[in-house]
Amino acid sequence: MRKNEDELVAKITDDPVFSWVMEQDDNCCKLLQAILPELNITRVEFETQKRLKFHPEKRETIPDILAYDQEGRVYDIELQVLQNKFLAQRIRYYFSMIDQNLLMSGGKYRDLPETYVIFILPNDP
Repeated sequence: MRKNEDELVAKITDDPVFSWVMEQDDNCCKLLQAILPELNITRVEFETQKRLKFHPEKRETIPDILAYDQEGRVYDIELQVLQNKFLAQRIRYYFSMIDQNLLMSGGKYRDLPETYVIFILPNDP
């Protein structure tokens, strides 16, 4: 393959490709079933690249896949290909942004659904 052709190869690690793959048939559901078989997930609804930003001066979060299962549980599936020494803080931040998105003014903390932030990494951190 010539160099120019090689540059055109799409990879699953590219955000648009990952989103497209997860949007096909029930790939998202099957991935969650494989990661969390004990939850008996049978159906999911999802959004790709949803922007979560609650203040113009604060950092936004854009979950790769934000999914909801038949029990109301929430899943943020992230494809993280870059090494990040602050991965734990990033996960914590994603949880907080998702919770802000789920809890309306006057809502009760007990009404927050079970939430999972899943990072798919190229290696074990």
